Amino acid sequence: MKQKISHIYAGFGVSQTPIDRIARKECIILFVRKCCEEAKHYYTIELRGPKVVQVRGMGNCDMTPKVEAFINHWKQQVLCKQDIAV
Repeated sequence: MKQKISHIYAGFGVSQTPIDRIARKECIILFVRKCCEEAKHYYTIELRGPKVVQVRGMGNCDMTPKVEAFINHWKQQVLCKQDIAV
């Protein structure tokens, strides 16, 4: 079953798609999924270098406090400890 991901794309503008930026190695797109629902899209993260540019959920929604706490912990544990090569 395929699902269309509708979050994050709004930030790319009309003339660019996520694929364009990824192909030019300007960003990396990562997906956050719940362990109990691994097949379901939960949140999408856009990284440019070691910086989190945006985190958006289905329908382009903002992070919940729980997701924000997870992202902050992840940034400290993962992004601050290694260089992300884009």
